Amino acid sequence: MGAGGLASIVFGLIVDAFGGASFNAIGTIVFSIAGAGGDDNTLMSTVVRFPAQAIGAAGGVMSLLELTPLKYKHLLEGPTLKVDLHTGAIVEGVLTFVITMLFS
Repeated sequence: MGAGGLASIVFGLIVDAFGGASFNAIGTIVFSIAGAGGDDNTLMSTVVRFPAQAIGAAGGVMSLLELTPLKYKHLLEGPTLKVDLHTGAIVEGVLTFVITMLFS
């Protein structure tokens, strides 16, 4: 079993420990709007989950940046936006929402 298989098992155990989990913020919103989350997916649940997921994502990125060895930091550079931040965020949100609605 490779590192990916081990990571999948650990991730599955974490999800089970939380009693099921949603790690995609847009998915949380889409399923809440569609009413597809069952009794557990209320508006209050969505209001609590969305900021928690955003904080968790930001914390994960910050810890990744802090814990990455110096010789590998250059590998963390990614693509840059060619538009302003607000336009990029809106486009990403709309596209993710549409893709999630079409394929979920």
